[in-house]
Amino acid sequence: MVASVEDTGVDTTGYTVFHHRCGDYKTVVFQNNIAHSISGYGAIIFRNASEPDDNICIEASKFIAYKNRLAGIVSN
Repeated sequence: MVASVEDTGVDTTGYTVFHHRCGDYKTVVFQNNIAHSISGYGAIIFRNASEPDDNICIEASKFIAYKNRLAGIVSN
């Protein structure tokens, strides 16, 4: 999947998604995506507050970001 967001004067984000569990590369949550030409972040990866292990580690993988005004990927 590819995301491109037109600049409307407001910071935009290509994707806002949950992460996958650290070391779990079999469960597909957010993979094989591209964010380009975004006026804000390519992706924001969120932790699941109901999972205690998420305070220690979160991951996202197989993601490409380019031509984004802000960071390609950030986590929260």
